Amino acid sequence: MGLFSKKKKTYADRFASAAAAYGLLSSEQKRVLDDFSALEKTHGKEDMRVGLERIVGTYLVPKLGGSLSSKELKRRSQLVYDGCLTALRGAPLTVNVNASLFAEAYFLQGTEVKTVFTTKAKDWKYHQHRHAVEANAFGFKIDWSVPVQRAAEARPIYAGLNFSKHPYGAAEAYGSVALVLKHSVHDRCTFINTDTFSNDFAFADGTEAKVAESRNRICTSAQMATLLAYISDNQLKALCQVAESAYVIGEYPPNYIEAHVYGGIQWARDLEGISINKAKFAKEANLISSKVDLATLKANVIAFATKHKASAKMYKLDTVDEVLRP
Repeated sequence: MGLFSKKKKTYADRFASAAAAYGLLSSEQKRVLDDFSALEKTHGKEDMRVGLERIVGTYLVPKLGGSLSSKELKRRSQLVYDGCLTALRGAPLTVNVNASLFAEAYFLQGTEVKTVFTTKAKDWKYHQHRHAVEANAFGFKIDWSVPVQRAAEARPIYAGLNFSKHPYGAAEAYGSVALVLKHSVHDRCTFINTDTFSNDFAFADGTEAKVAESRNRICTSAQMATLLAYISDNQLKALCQVAESAYVIGEYPPNYIEAHVYGGIQWARDLEGISINKAKFAKEANLISSKVDLATLKANVIAFATKHKASAKMYKLDTVDEVLRP
């Protein structure tokens, strides 16, 4: 399709502070970051313009009314814009999982996050769809000379960018337990405004033009302004509130921004903490009570956190309700 050409400058050349993270990656993973690093340079200025205009129209005018001068709106929008970028760059990455995983030996004894290509969690039809999306979005190809488990290691792990710093994680709908990653993981990620598998992007079966348009929504840590051009109005409002220290934690976090983590997620290297929605954890535990009780699940969380030197806390909204491991 002509979307993935070789570039002279690498992602690490353009974003020197990411050199250490870049060095952890395979040549295929580096190629993905190099591609998007080059691509985002072609639309960065336009993304900034759109982001600033959206902040004015979606957030500032509804909040302040139309009495401000153009000069004052421009000044304030730049302040909010800068605050939004600071919030995005400082946001934790989280992987939300169901409490039931803490009853599974393969998870408790595992050392890393597995992709679906290395498990039996999904059927062949799903795998075909997933490959089609990842081929068009990131340029991955199937090399039948390479064992599938080894090839799968190049594929991204999906996480959420928790820009509201919600204690329940960025994608609370996926489970009560938010596995919080270290900030160093940011530098080996790409990001998109919502679920990569959304039909809005047509990565699975879209035309070449539609795929190219959708790929322009993917950015690296070096160009997170792209997200301001494409996140939903509700996401943008919440992000602007975060930027102005006015965001109030509610029962549910804003819709998540998706992160694609390259180089894998290894618990010992990448896990910072475990943040739990206490009420939902208990409900999820109740569904498997015939297999394991709540006390055992909590003990398993503590053991997992201890093994990987991570904190573990249970929350009721933004209040710490129980410290499992400091």
